[in-house]
Amino acid sequence: QWFGNLVTPSDWKYLWLNESFATYFGYGVVAHYYPEWDLWDQFLHGQTDTALARDALKETVPIEIPGGEHVVINASTAPIIYNKGGSILWQVAGYIGEDTFREGLRHYLRSHEYACASSRNLWEALEEGSEKPVTTMMESWIEQPGFPLVEVTRDANKLLLTQARFTYLPNESDQVWVVPVTVKVFYNRGDSKTITTLLDSKDMSIDIGGEAIAYKVNFGQAGFYRVRYHEKSDLWELGKRVLSKELPPVDRWGLQNDLYALVRRGDTSVDDYLDFL
Repeated sequence: QWFGNLVTPSDWKYLWLNESFATYFGYGVVAHYYPEWDLWDQFLHGQTDTALARDALKETVPIEIPGGEHVVINASTAPIIYNKGGSILWQVAGYIGEDTFREGLRHYLRSHEYACASSRNLWEALEEGSEKPVTTMMESWIEQPGFPLVEVTRDANKLLLTQARFTYLPNESDQVWVVPVTVKVFYNRGDSKTITTLLDSKDMSIDIGGEAIAYKVNFGQAGFYRVRYHEKSDLWELGKRVLSKELPPVDRWGLQNDLYALVRRGDTSVDDYLDFL
């Protein structure tokens, strides 16, 4: 009614604007009226997980092909258009805030009602309301195939983050995404804080301050990427917070899901995976 009829994609290459919003709001509307059903948790299991699995193959397609060509929807591309598309909408909503996201969508619909629009029109509407670099960030996600693995190493009071494309088979990719990174840091004095930043290059560092005993990258699991902790001790500290349920269910699921993907790729042993469980 809104995404497709009120505002129609200006070209078939933007078909994902219809289908991804159908995926996103199929969960979002029900979550609004029945919050006790934890629909966004189910969204991660049913949509994001499927998209990550398909997008980890070397021969995958972007959501939107730069230029005039459009993605043909079939059994191999549907998880990208529907599942990944919905997941990156969830990602940008998490980055700019759900209220700002909804207000940006209202602005987009009002500005282009009974007319045609492109992906850039959507990003510009969201950017105007949030004053964040949404266009640059989201074009890196829709115009490239795949997604990154964010590897984390702790060096005293800093976290060193690097990104590279995640595939199950070796690849020679030099792709870079603009990755929204949210880190939950736990301190030995009993408090915690959340740090949000953008990883927009191959590597960067984050200052987490002194007396940090644990940290969870991609806190809330809104980011469409996987995380690898280089030090086993950092992962085991998070394991303690899994047992105590200090971490929410989506983050407990995210740790297990990422670790299993690393097992499948050969980066982590089955023994370490089972020990963590």
